[in-house]
Amino acid sequence: AAARGPARTVPRPAAGPAALRMTAAGDGGLRRASVRVGLTGRGRRSATVAGDPFSSVALTWSSGSPALSVRVRSLDGVWQPWQGVGHLHDGPSVGTAEWRAARRTSATGLTWVGDADAIEVAADGPVADLRVEMLDATPAELAPPRVAARSAPMSRVYNRAEWGADESLRTGAPTYLTGFQQVHVHHTAGANSYALADVPRILRSMLAYHTQTLGWSDIGYNLLVDRFGRPYEGRAGGVKRLVRGAHTLGFNHNSCGIALMGNYETAKPPAAAVQQLEALAAYKFDVRGQKALRKLHAASEGSDKYPKGTVAYLWAMDAHRDTNDTACPGKHLYAAMNDIRTRTQARIDSY
Repeated sequence: AAARGPARTVPRPAAGPAALRMTAAGDGGLRRASVRVGLTGRGRRSATVAGDPFSSVALTWSSGSPALSVRVRSLDGVWQPWQGVGHLHDGPSVGTAEWRAARRTSATGLTWVGDADAIEVAADGPVADLRVEMLDATPAELAPPRVAARSAPMSRVYNRAEWGADESLRTGAPTYLTGFQQVHVHHTAGANSYALADVPRILRSMLAYHTQTLGWSDIGYNLLVDRFGRPYEGRAGGVKRLVRGAHTLGFNHNSCGIALMGNYETAKPPAAAVQQLEALAAYKFDVRGQKALRKLHAASEGSDKYPKGTVAYLWAMDAHRDTNDTACPGKHLYAAMNDIRTRTQARIDSY
């Protein structure tokens, strides 16, 4: 998602906080709440929601293009620093069945904030029907990760059952691609400070946000990698198969989307996470006899950077911002993309 930067001046809210009541929303202790905060108008203003604990947040709205920022109160009563939240540029390609079923709403990505019991939201610029979405799930410990050796086989990926996906939240059967050209690299733009046991919580919350709030059929990314280098199955359908995701608007029809969990606009990606990204991408290309270190022509199904029918000249392994008007995957991960492509190709060549 593209970060627009925090609201420049943040006034204290004029009214008391709205009540926050989380309700059960699925397996794995999943709970969620959706509270309308309004903040109509054009000036800089803020509102607070407080009550039951939560750990991930997102914002949705019906119209406008505001700069948005949030801060949360941790369970020890301390308010954390303000952080800007970016507008979401992921999603199903226009015209697909999943796109037709999705909700027509503007949204941010889901941001992990840790355990908190209050959130203050600030808006700078016109916005209508602004809502704050809060989610939480039960922590879970997983076995240590394992990266495949110097070859191109698939790494051992934690499947959906292991991270506790509630399959009742999915709608419809997976759609499979008829061709494959690219791996698109993303970041989730959430916090970088999560613990090992928090990752299943984040994934279960992301699944609920993508399906229940945004109306997608499943989680958008095909694969995700945490900051410790552990890989996870995202969208259902088989990690070795060509499952159509909702990660790169206009280019979901011939690609795999891999997201590093964290914000790499503000920090450099951990070496373990990058190594796992390279291992996953090497498998996706090598099993089909393709190269990672090459450029190609890819037809767009319609994005904010390439209108429908436009043929773009792109790297086979590219970054989200190469296809859409977004800061994703963050400036630090983007700056490393040439080296990542080179090492991914070296891994393929060594097999």
